[in-house]
Amino acid sequence: MNQEKTNTIRSIAWGYFFLFINFSLNNWSLLPAWFAWYKFGRAIGGLKEIRPKLVLLENFVPPLLVWSLLEWQQFFELPGWLRPVGVLLSLMTLYFHFHLLTELSALASDALAQRLLRCRTASVVMQTALALVGALPLSQSAIAALALPLVLAGFVVCIYIMTSVFRLAGELEEAGVQN
Repeated sequence: MNQEKTNTIRSIAWGYFFLFINFSLNNWSLLPAWFAWYKFGRAIGGLKEIRPKLVLLENFVPPLLVWSLLEWQQFFELPGWLRPVGVLLSLMTLYFHFHLLTELSALASDALAQRLLRCRTASVVMQTALALVGALPLSQSAIAALALPLVLAGFVVCIYIMTSVFRLAGELEEAGVQN
C-alpha cells in the first residue's frame, strides 16, 4: 500500500480523536466533531478504490457533518422537534462506525483485524447503551449516574480505536516498505 493510503488511514485515526476527545474553552469546543466527519469523508474517498464497500458510507458523511456543525455552534438551542432527527443520525453513526471498522479490519493482519473487530463491537455496545440510558424515563441525576461509567468506558474504547487504527497505518506502512 502506498504512502498516500497509509496517510489516509492515519487521517481516520485523527478523525476518531476529533470525534471523541473534547477540549473546550468557555463552552466552545476546540476540537470540533464536524472536523472528524470531514476527515472521514476525505478518507472514504481515498480508500474506496481498495475497499469498494466504503462507498456505502459516502452519503452518511454530509448529514452527520451538518448535524455536528449544528451541535457545535453555540448561538441557539436546537428545537425539540429535531429529536427524532437526532435519533436517526445516532443510528446512522452506529452503522457508519460499524462498517468503517469492519472495512479497516480487512486491511489488517489477523491479530490486528481481530482487535479492530473488537473495537467495532465495543463501540456499538457503548453507543447503544448510552442511547438507551438517555431514553429511559429517569431523573437527570439518575441518568447521569448511569451514564458516567458508560462515558468512562466509551473513552477507553475511543483510545482503543484510535491506537488500533494508528497501528493499522503503521502495519501497512511497514508492509509497503518491505515490498
